[in-house]
Amino acid sequence: MQNSTWKLDPWTLLLWGGLVAAGLMALYSITRGPAVEYLSGSVRDDFSRQFLWIGVSVVSVGIILLLPVRFLRYAAYPAYATTLVLLALSLMVGVEVHGTRAWLALGPLRLQVSELAKVGTVLAVAQLLSKRHTRTGQDLSFALKAAALIVAPAGLVILQNDLGTALVFFGLVPIMLFWSGLSLTVILLMVSPAIAG
Repeated sequence: MQNSTWKLDPWTLLLWGGLVAAGLMALYSITRGPAVEYLSGSVRDDFSRQFLWIGVSVVSVGIILLLPVRFLRYAAYPAYATTLVLLALSLMVGVEVHGTRAWLALGPLRLQVSELAKVGTVLAVAQLLSKRHTRTGQDLSFALKAAALIVAPAGLVILQNDLGTALVFFGLVPIMLFWSGLSLTVILLMVSPAIAG
C-alpha cells in the first residue's frame, strides 16, 4: 500500500460494470421469466432491490476513494479483527437462513458478516504483504503469515455452514501472493496440498 492518493483504473471500472450488468441480466431472467408465477414475492422483488444495493455500492466506493490510502493502512488490522468478532457473534446469536448461520439481525435489516470479512481480510493481507521489501528468504514466511490471516475467517465461515464463501477466502491466497510478487515456487508449495486433497 502506498501513501499516494487513489487513481481510478478504467479497466477495473469496466470489469465492475460488466459484472454488474451480467448479474442484473441473470437476475432479470430468473425473476421475470416464465417461472415467475412459482416464485415468492420476496424473490420476485430481488431484481428491483438490486438497484438499491448497486447505489449503496457506488456511494461506498466513492467514499473510499476520498479516503487517503494511509487511512486504510492503519485501519487494516482493526477492520480485520472487527470482522472476526462479528463472525464469531454470528455463530452465537446470528440468524439462520437456508441452513447457514451467517447473518446478524440489525432491526429490520440482516447483515451477512462474511461479506465484510472478505474486505477486512483483503486489507489485512495487503498490509502484511506490503511490508515485504526483498524476495530473498522472506517469501515462505510471508506466505505462511498471509495464509494464517485467511484461514482464521475462513474457518469461522465453515462453522457457519457456508462452504461456498469459505472457498472464496481460500482462493484469495494464491491471487494475493502472486500480485505481491512472491515466487511461483512458493505459491505452488502453498496450494499444492489443497490441489492434492
